[in-house]
Amino acid sequence: MCYGKEEYINIPNEYLCPISNDLMDEPVKTKYGHIFDKNCIEKWLNIKKICPLTRKYLNINDYVLQNDLKKKISIWKKNNLNIKYKTKCCKKFYNLENFQEYFLKNCYI
Repeated sequence: MCYGKEEYINIPNEYLCPISNDLMDEPVKTKYGHIFDKNCIEKWLNIKKICPLTRKYLNINDYVLQNDLKKKISIWKKNNLNIKYKTKCCKKFYNLENFQEYFLKNCYI
């Protein structure tokens, strides 16, 4: 097994979905003004039928894609997720997405 150093990247809060707490791919704004990742809010609304933050009724079509925010997130990803990471024992380089998967399977902190 590998021993590595944990790396953190500060993701701007406005790029994180309040449901998943993960980086959004397709941000949408609800009629109540809250922004979620489209996939997350659709899954939520298929079960709950209410806004996760206001607890008011929310229809699955009550949102608008946020193209400007999507572009900002895309630029941020290009600038930050192409960073290469290397473990101490494995001598291989991984981009952030692949490194996380590799690290969870093979390494200990």
